[in-house]
Amino acid sequence: MRYEPVTPVIEPISIDLKDKKILSCLDSNARMSYSQIAKKVGLSKESVRYRILQLEKLGVIQDYKVIVDIRKIHYRAYHLFITFNNPEIEVEKECLRRLMEFPFVRAILKFNGDYDFEIALVAKGIDELDENLKRIFSGINKFIKKQELLIIVKSYVSRSLPLSFIEPLKFNSLKGNVQFNIDDVDLKVVKSIKDQACLPINDIAKKLKISSDIVSYRLNKLESSGFIIKYVPGINYFALGFQVYAILLNVDALYENTEVKLYNFLKEDKNIIWGVKTIGRYNVLIYVCTKNSEELNETINSLRTIFSESLKDYKTLIAYKEFKYTGLQDEVII
Repeated sequence: MRYEPVTPVIEPISIDLKDKKILSCLDSNARMSYSQIAKKVGLSKESVRYRILQLEKLGVIQDYKVIVDIRKIHYRAYHLFITFNNPEIEVEKECLRRLMEFPFVRAILKFNGDYDFEIALVAKGIDELDENLKRIFSGINKFIKKQELLIIVKSYVSRSLPLSFIEPLKFNSLKGNVQFNIDDVDLKVVKSIKDQACLPINDIAKKLKISSDIVSYRLNKLESSGFIIKYVPGINYFALGFQVYAILLNVDALYENTEVKLYNFLKEDKNIIWGVKTIGRYNVLIYVCTKNSEELNETINSLRTIFSESLKDYKTLIAYKEFKYTGLQDEVII
């Protein structure tokens, strides 16, 4: 997620339907060519290029990420929520400085609510997780009032833009199901585009000093194997007039019919952009992206109504600022 644009934004930026369709195309596959997008949205290739450059200049599009399935290289994702007992600015800055330095930390979000920060991290096995948590808490543990660790076990829905923005255009998924083997060249290719997912194949080849054919082959292999899940734009939600919320849910008997019902709700709700199943005090974590509090209440009320018998508890956190986000960490792929 993105909250701070490259170009300062005083008020939300007004964009038209064509821009929305372009963003929807990029959300489906950020490596889609100008020509491919032009056919989908009914514009010329030059017009698409100009509009994308303007969206980047205005800070609506921050960057382009490659999202990978880290489970294929034996990593698992965790989300740590913490509350400080001393909210002084200098204490917070020092804690953030330390957290930013850890390569296993994938994202840091600041909230208003029961928790001050959400820290997304990765680890290969329980021993590595234990070591990573020791490194996180060393030196800052005395400032922490409470903490909650959630283990991500299943993804329900993931999109850069809510359905309320525009109904996503339909494209073939990048996910595959072929035999997966990864080597150093594959990892170098992925690392070269982790923050530049739209980098042309020729530029990747020059960067890595290998042929364009090799780059093309490796990307196709990584996509068809399912290691590369998708390429997405980093969206500045504030620039589009959105507010993002994290909702932690404790849903009783989350299996069989209840889980199917939850999956269908998350997939169809117009305000939800991300939802996962977790292990911990809360067993579902979702992000909601809305224009106003009425839309947020609509989603929460729908949840409470549909799961009136199984929803035991929930917490709503208001996302205030993002300090770090990456789809892939150096430590994971070195």
